[in-house]
Amino acid sequence: MKFLHIKMHAKNLLKLKEFYTEPLSMNLISEDSDSFTVQSGKTLLTFTHSEKSAYYHLCFRVNEFFFDMMAERLPLLSNEQGEEIMDWKGKQAYFYDSEGNILEMVVREEICEKRNGWFDVSEVGMPCTCVKNMQEDLNFLKDIHNGEDRMFSFYGDHYGSFVLVNQGRPWFPTQRGAEIHPLEIEIEDRIEIEFLHPVYPYKIKAKKRAEFL
Repeated sequence: MKFLHIKMHAKNLLKLKEFYTEPLSMNLISEDSDSFTVQSGKTLLTFTHSEKSAYYHLCFRVNEFFFDMMAERLPLLSNEQGEEIMDWKGKQAYFYDSEGNILEMVVREEICEKRNGWFDVSEVGMPCTCVKNMQEDLNFLKDIHNGEDRMFSFYGDHYGSFVLVNQGRPWFPTQRGAEIHPLEIEIEDRIEIEFLHPVYPYKIKAKKRAEFL
């Protein structure tokens, strides 16, 4: 599963646009009075104005050179041990954007050293009230994780995964609980489908990749 376009809500668009285009150095693709879109490597991010603040989790893949550069530029969050840079299947670090969304960057060996910059989004948080039920709702998508944790689970594959988490469970490494907010996501996977969740404000549009034909 590859994330192509992720659409989210935000309250202060101007400040958020400055954050993504300046310290994060993402290219501004388009903007109007109610939204803007930036490019994170192979993934587009669109934020649309909302009167209410929203709260999301995204993880970006990068190479080690770019990781080290951004780690010096951004105020990183620390875990309970006081570590700002951690290692779990690759070097990783967390930080907030100007809206308080918790962002993660992670080094993956498959990223070519010459490919500096944001490579793509590899994880999108998807809070819910029951992780098991959400896994069943998403069974039209490829999943290799087979997560059994009732509070937290990855759903997807090596290219991209949803992070399923019970509403209210804190996003690592913070103490702020996960919240449910509107998400529209375009992906590439093994099937072509448009899915609108019957309970949550989540919409998924998937198209087939040639490798899945």
